[in-house]
Amino acid sequence: MPVRKGIGLMMVSFFVSASALGISVYSAVNNGSEPNIVAVWEDISGSGENFYLIISNNQINNSDYCSLADGNTSIILTKSGCYRFTLKFTLGSLTSTDAYEFVALKNGVTHEGLFYIDTPEYTFLSVNIILFVLSDGDDAIKFRWYTHDYDTFAISNNPAFNQIVLEFVEEI
Repeated sequence: MPVRKGIGLMMVSFFVSASALGISVYSAVNNGSEPNIVAVWEDISGSGENFYLIISNNQINNSDYCSLADGNTSIILTKSGCYRFTLKFTLGSLTSTDAYEFVALKNGVTHEGLFYIDTPEYTFLSVNIILFVLSDGDDAIKFRWYTHDYDTFAISNNPAFNQIVLEFVEEI
């Protein structure tokens, strides 16, 4: 069997096996190239009872795809297409009698409710979220945390636990 057919058969077997096990396989190839990571922010902050994430400390920022605005609380998507946000951070100072909610806003309107927890068991909580956004090339994305009982809480100040990665998936 030629090598190319063997590799193709091996890849098909991998995907069939992964789907049989109930594993979601995300293609990391974008038009035959590596994933198009357009921004990485590793310093996310915010505190209070109702706040927007404040984003800073860019590790990567390709201005062909995005920029920051509104005191670093808005990510402006500047190219039409599908984007993937991967967010991870740790919340602190939670109270067990409150409910917490995290939403994504697109152009000032709630785009998607991303996270909700009612009466957390611990005072700290790690959060990992993936969000896909279709953009027309002129969209402002904000992330907002709020409580239902108005207790103050905060994003951990340890940058090792805070990161937003923005990938450009494909043009639309």
